[in-house]
Amino acid sequence: MKLVKKVYKGETVSGYFAYLNQLQNVSNARCTAVTVGDFASIDHVEEALKVISSICISETVKAINNSKGSKKQIANETMALEIVKMSELHIKVMTFLIFRDHIKDFADINLQGHMTNCCALMGLTWL
Repeated sequence: MKLVKKVYKGETVSGYFAYLNQLQNVSNARCTAVTVGDFASIDHVEEALKVISSICISETVKAINNSKGSKKQIANETMALEIVKMSELHIKVMTFLIFRDHIKDFADINLQGHMTNCCALMGLTWL
């Protein structure tokens, strides 16, 4: 939530969290995939995961800001399920990005290809 607050203040975040910089523009995102191969490509899967997570984060933050009550009550009662869903989606994006980033560490080029397919498949199951 701290990074999301920074983004809403106009600051930028970097690294694996850079996708949060697009929170305010996520509603304008449009799918560019046309073929089956496009939909299954690892780049498209990554973008789809980021968009889903960003939409959930954006909606949850708006709902939290519009909620009445103490911070504790909002976090533990009013918005608890939404916060858990938002967290789960964010963790899925982080897992995907870290997995994809570390595929290049494998020395065997064939293994890199298999791991890329596994990463894309993992991401597809989360969509």
